[in-house]
Formats: sequence, C-alpha cells, structure tokens
Amino acid sequence: MAGWLRRLLRIAAAAALVFAVLLVGTRLYAARAVAAPAQTALEALPFVTAAQVQSGAGGRRVTVTLADVPHLREAFLEVERTARQALGPEGVDIAVVDRRDQALVDAYYRLRPYALEAAETGRHIEMAAAFAAEAAALGLDPASAFTVDADRIYIQLYRGDAYLYAVERRAGGGDGGAD
Repeated sequence: MAGWLRRLLRIAAAAALVFAVLLVGTRLYAARAVAAPAQTALEALPFVTAAQVQSGAGGRRVTVTLADVPHLREAFLEVERTARQALGPEGVDIAVVDRRDQALVDAYYRLRPYALEAAETGRHIEMAAAFAAEAAALGLDPASAFTVDADRIYIQLYRGDAYLYAVERRAGGGDGGAD
C-alpha cells in the first residue's frame, strides 16, 4: 500500500510540473506572438511615444503614451483600431498616459462638469463656450477643449509643455474601451 501511495504522489508531482510548464509556455507565447507585434504596431503610430500590452484574466490592457495631439478623439480611435487589429476585437482596455501636472488635474475637475453636461443635455455649443471661458480663467492654453461622441467624452487640457488627456465612457454609451 505504501508503494502505491508513493507512485500516486510522483504522478501528482509530475502532473503539476507539466501544468506549470504549459502555463509558462502559454504566457511566453502570448508575450512574443501577440503582445510584441501589437506593441510594435502601436509604437509605429506617429503620435504614440510608447506602448505596453498586458494580458490578464479580464482581457488585454493597452497603455499608450501620447505626444501632444491636436485632436484627442482621432488619436484615441486610431490607437483603438490598431490595438483591435493586432489583438482581436474583444477584451481590449486602453489607458492613455500624458504629461499632466497637479494644476492640470485640478483644472480637469473644475472643467469636467461642462463636458458631462454637454454629453447629457446635447448643449455642446453652450458648454464648449463656457468650458473655454473657464479654461482661460484658469490660465490654460486656448487649445484646451472637449469632444463628445456616441460612446465617450474626450477632454484635453494644455498649459505650457504639460498636457492632460482624459477619455471616459459616456453613461449609456457603447463598450467604451477606455479609462
């Protein structure tokens, strides 16, 4: 009976070892065959300075560092298209890294309600004018603005060399794909 138990323990240990090797192999394959080409494709975009692809249980997270862009919505949608072409259509979460400072973060929380109201009420022209006036009062560059589409709200704030990009899902919008 003791010999049978030892054999069972050896079989269990061998099975655990095989499982661990397969798990590590799968992760290495995903990193080399999927994430690396996606990262290369994203970094080939002219406004992306760095990209990182991470796989997890909930899908893939793509983190891109964007240079100064004139139209955040267009840049974000191009990043999303490129990521979905490289990684597949589902399970892609995109995070944008910018060059923000504390003054821009504070301004963002003061200006965000204008963009939210425009998205909620449809009063885009009024809210854009109010946003621009408040942004000027806060000392932000005139290029600071927001854009609303069917799925997301895009806010871009500029002050000197610093810039803040925020992309958030609209209430009741599509799948979003952004933080």
